[in-house]
Amino acid sequence: VFLLDAPPEILQQRKQEVSLEETARQRAAYVQIVSGLKNGKVINANQPADKVAADIQKTVLNFMAERTAKRKWLKPKNSGNAC
Repeated sequence: VFLLDAPPEILQQRKQEVSLEETARQRAAYVQIVSGLKNGKVINANQPADKVAADIQKTVLNFMAERTAKRKWLKPKNSGNAC
């Protein structure tokens, strides 16, 4: 599960259906939910689209490599999941 996250002010610029305070509340709730998921990943969306896509791609490829290694009874390499 990916959450494309950005500061409330940026989100508010993109979607103005609710107040800034409500945007901040919703953002915090989503971050808390996704961060608590075993398969959840919060991606910084306040960067160029190609960097966002690269962060997602890296996360997916690291997940697939780890899953494959577990299935083959191999030790997964250090994936360095810092995005």
